[in-house]
Amino acid sequence: MGVEDTNYDIPDLNANTTFYDWVVKENDEIIEKLNLLNIYNLAGSTGIDVVAATGGTATISVSDTISGVTVSGDLVVTGTIIGAPVTSVNGQTGAVTIALTGDTGERGVTGAVGTGPHEFTIKNELINGNFDVWQRGTSFTAKSSNHLADRWCFSTNRPAAFGVGKKNVTQVAFSKGQTEVPGNPTYYLNLDLAFGTLFLSDFHSLENKIEGQTKFVGETVTIDGYVRLNSGTGVTLTPYIKQSIPDGTSHTTEEFSTTIIPSASNWTYFNVSHDVSVGTHTGATGDGYTAIGFKTNLGTTVTSADWDFSNIRVFSSQGATLSSAPYFEQTDPKTELRKCSRYYQRTYDLGVASGSSTMISSTDPDFTAARFHIPPNTKESSYIDFDVEMRDTPTVSIYSPSSGTLTDPYNRSAGLDMRLTSSTTGYGGIRTHSTGSDTVTVIPNKYGLLVSPESGYVIFDEILFHYVADSEYTL
Repeated sequence: MGVEDTNYDIPDLNANTTFYDWVVKENDEIIEKLNLLNIYNLAGSTGIDVVAATGGTATISVSDTISGVTVSGDLVVTGTIIGAPVTSVNGQTGAVTIALTGDTGERGVTGAVGTGPHEFTIKNELINGNFDVWQRGTSFTAKSSNHLADRWCFSTNRPAAFGVGKKNVTQVAFSKGQTEVPGNPTYYLNLDLAFGTLFLSDFHSLENKIEGQTKFVGETVTIDGYVRLNSGTGVTLTPYIKQSIPDGTSHTTEEFSTTIIPSASNWTYFNVSHDVSVGTHTGATGDGYTAIGFKTNLGTTVTSADWDFSNIRVFSSQGATLSSAPYFEQTDPKTELRKCSRYYQRTYDLGVASGSSTMISSTDPDFTAARFHIPPNTKESSYIDFDVEMRDTPTVSIYSPSSGTLTDPYNRSAGLDMRLTSSTTGYGGIRTHSTGSDTVTVIPNKYGLLVSPESGYVIFDEILFHYVADSEYTL
């Protein structure tokens, strides 16, 4: 602006004007002039253009390609991400495609992303899919259906009278440093079966029950994991999804169209998908469940096989698929134990069999046992909280931490199981017990145990016991 241009001058003000002269000016005299100012120069950057305009405004435009953008917070994208495939994730090279699903921020990943850790995981719908938790034991030999590693069970329709030879299930530890199964898992499940005769109607399966029978209705379900055949010829596994309505007797079973054929002596990765139909299993969910399982042809075309399972995962793809070289979502074993405890929980440490003695001295149990004190009002009940809320009111068994005796707690004050305390003296007098009667009454619900003393105590006695609470779905 030159001296001849007076449009921008503020009347009676110049470089030598006093502060008082500025203060007394009205706003409309100043602002009207400031609004006439134009922007003549703005700086942009690569891919971002800034264009000056008249009237105090500027236009900012973004090119289709911006190089070297770093996002320090959340990146929110409205619309569709398109373009060439991502070639690396967190330093791991390979072709990667990222799919955003729904409003939950879940991510699907396809393609090879290398062998190292990366930021994208797929939520495993199975609990204990990597076989970390074995509360019921680590070895099973039986001729009928039963629960195995937590949340897993073996089911068969062949009774013992019809020639079931053997069914051995064992927890096996991986060798340190193995590389065949990714994610550094700790254990795998070994299933060793043999039958003396063949029956075309045989059904033998390993399955895991997921809460709610409508879990995957109308969705695509994918199962992946690792299996290894140690012995046997012509052995196959057919994945299936079974939805059971609340009464526990009506089932709708859909088999996957792809059969798994394990490779001999080597861990084999499998990935199979199935579109779950909408059928009669869409009613009330109550006590219903969805079972994911593996049906074997054992007993129909072959008589024996020995194979291993590891890192089993189930997820609803909802448009995203996991095709090869998967990244298995590893969870803390303690977290998996808490998830399992909704269906089956004990006071014993893992690896300690139910009914074991857990004494650390001649009179003192370890700190795993539940405990309460007899109050001055001896008819007053005590409440023992479960670690987590259970699926349903459980069936409960209690054991002495001293002798392991079923249904008989341990009276630490007397140094004896409660049924053995008759005629002993305590702070509140002489203890008594009627032969054949219960020493305590236990009433469970989903949240804990209400324990009422009946005999074998006096006031202020300390009572300890182990419990096993089972609200697992029936076989």
